[in-house]
Amino acid sequence: MNKLSYKLCDIDSMPPDIVSQETLEKVFEIFAGGADGLADLLKVLCNPIRLNTLRALEVRDLCVCVLVHMSGFQHSLLSYHLNLLKDNGLIESRREGNFQIYGLTRRGRKIVKILELLELEVE
Repeated sequence: MNKLSYKLCDIDSMPPDIVSQETLEKVFEIFAGGADGLADLLKVLCNPIRLNTLRALEVRDLCVCVLVHMSGFQHSLLSYHLNLLKDNGLIESRREGNFQIYGLTRRGRKIVKILELLELEVE
């Protein structure tokens, strides 16, 4: 046998105290269900512009012109990131006169709270 050879365990003959049928079924459901939706969300969150935008909107709902001014980013760049956040259900927008106002959705608020917990662990 070479170093790369290995023997797969026989799950069917494994004693229940090592791994039960219930455990196997739960693990199967996890892998069968996939994680594409969560992976897509994490891709959206892995950008500093989007993270900072979420954090800014936690302070209060803001006009896009305030976000552009305070971030220093061009309107087109910020608009791209706002659309990604909106498409993923993290923010919503409304028009008030000539102003486009953005705010966190319920899902967005939950995500910001999770991000705050993660940030505490990093520090």
